[in-house]
Amino acid sequence: DSSTSRGLGDVYKRQEYIGRYAFESSAIETFTAPSKLTEIGNYMFVNCSSLKNVTLHDNIKTITDGAFYGCSELAELALPAGLETIRISALGKTAVAELRIPHTVRDISLSGSYSYMPDSLKNIFITGGSNDKYFDLDGVLFRKVEGTDKKELMCYPNNRGAAEYTVPDGTIGILEWAFGRSSGETDYDPTPLKRVILPESIVHIDSYAFAFNHSLTDINLPKNLTSIGTHAFHFDRLITVRIPESVTYVGDWAFGVNTIYIDAIQPPSCAYSGNPFDGTICVKPEAVAAYKNHE
Repeated sequence: DSSTSRGLGDVYKRQEYIGRYAFESSAIETFTAPSKLTEIGNYMFVNCSSLKNVTLHDNIKTITDGAFYGCSELAELALPAGLETIRISALGKTAVAELRIPHTVRDISLSGSYSYMPDSLKNIFITGGSNDKYFDLDGVLFRKVEGTDKKELMCYPNNRGAAEYTVPDGTIGILEWAFGRSSGETDYDPTPLKRVILPESIVHIDSYAFAFNHSLTDINLPKNLTSIGTHAFHFDRLITVRIPESVTYVGDWAFGVNTIYIDAIQPPSCAYSGNPFDGTICVKPEAVAAYKNHE
């Protein structure tokens, strides 16, 4: 604006809002957030394959769905000290290996309409102090169960090198997408993780908890488990699975395995918009009639 001798750079520094898809598929390589900007909005840098350097100041409070999705050259992202909300799927298909979330965070979620868990992530840490809701154990993200000493596993990063992971005792739930991968693609390269060992404390496995994890071939379902969510193990590589009699609910398309053994005499309740089991169901002899007559 030559009439006021105010350049575009000065206007940009005062920018308070940048809209959805603002830089989509552009050739931008570096971004420094304007001082008044408080949110990295939905899909703001989606498919910016040249973006390498991002600087976020402490006024940034929110990073939303798909914000950096497809920024394949982005290998580091320093999160601001005052961050309050982050959707981890914002980093889908980036090269970010380590995510350090400040202890100021109030809300962490994994997926959204861009349900792509970052394949590059090796570790997620809560840093700078304690948080009353979230914590990590050796780079694996957990959520505290309010008012108890129990916990729920929230995110096991896809790029960890171990072939086996033992979920710590005292964990009562595996949350949505905790071990899951992309809901839109089935041709991902396998991860090293082949076996997950669940403790007896587990009572619920939520929807998509292990979905599309093509490497997973072995898991135990503990005797205190009560519910298995929709698509919980869909498109995994499990061959057989045994469902303990404690399970009272199984969601749509929960399993895609060859053989399912069910210990319960009475069938668990199911959602019926889709078959909960894709395979042969084996039950105890005295339960055959009940299963045959069940809708």
